[in-house]
Amino acid sequence: MRHDAGMTTTTPPVPGPHARIPDRETAVAFVHALLRGAARRQLWLFPLDADDRTTDLVIPMTIPRHPDREAGWGLARLLLDLGREHQVASWVVVLERPGTHSLARADLAWFEAVAVAVRLSEVELRALVHVTTRTTQGVTPRWRDEPRLDAA
Repeated sequence: MRHDAGMTTTTPPVPGPHARIPDRETAVAFVHALLRGAARRQLWLFPLDADDRTTDLVIPMTIPRHPDREAGWGLARLLLDLGREHQVASWVVVLERPGTHSLARADLAWFEAVAVAVRLSEVELRALVHVTTRTTQGVTPRWRDEPRLDAA
């Protein structure tokens, strides 16, 4: 927080190791500052420690347009293994893809795969973020229901 002339403003976290990300809104600001739009289709995994801070570990993964069953199980195994090895308290997961800001069927499939993988990993999902060519938005996952973009 920064206080200027009686006004309080929130300073977005600086992208990099050990930024504090206590909530979804801060996660979206962090991702926006880091990525500034989508360059390619990939999934980013940002583990957070027990103090809500990013770690030195950042995992960008090129992904196919649609996840298959093996991709979902592989992601779950990766989250579980990394979570145990690095004492991950929660995850910020980012789906980056060029194109329009609207949710495509492929995006929904990936969000579902991420939700299942995170549940199996037994670690909290701090934020799910959707990055397109021009937008960065939080996504509210709904189990067995379509995710929706948060209001901008």
